[in-house]
Amino acid sequence: MDITITVEREIDGERVPLPFIIRKTNIKPPNQIQAEIRNAQTGPLDLTEIARLRSRLIKSSRLPGFLRRRFWHRLMHDAYRTKHEMGTVMVTSLGMFGKISAWPLPSGLHTLVFGLGSKLKKPWIVAGRIGHREILNLTVMFDHDLVDGAPAARFVSRLSKLIEGAYGLKVS
Repeated sequence: MDITITVEREIDGERVPLPFIIRKTNIKPPNQIQAEIRNAQTGPLDLTEIARLRSRLIKSSRLPGFLRRRFWHRLMHDAYRTKHEMGTVMVTSLGMFGKISAWPLPSGLHTLVFGLGSKLKKPWIVAGRIGHREILNLTVMFDHDLVDGAPAARFVSRLSKLIEGAYGLKVS
């Protein structure tokens, strides 16, 4: 599975959001994924890739509407090209900008988009008692043309249980 995230980089003295695709995340350990993200944030910039992205964006935004629609239609109807250009899943996070009590409402062209808020301590009921717990606001968006509501709901329910149980993480 290829996950698309946005990393902020400084280019010519200006903070610029850049898309970054982490390839084959389903077979990589979390520390390797984290290292790739850190490298994308602080490592050397691939200026040819940035120029390519800017060029495509400028060209597509200056095209007449019917040509832009044709371009996006072609991209969206070629699953292999879409996966290569955009990744499989998109993850966006407000939490990287500090403690924000918000539910992000992501939008995107991906079949599955996760919007992560900040992890905040809040009063929460666990086992019938109120206590302070760290709560993560998570929004999940599906392309309903491709994913039916019932399987999507089962997926989110299972994902919630796995996150709450810290599945796959060594908890000390």
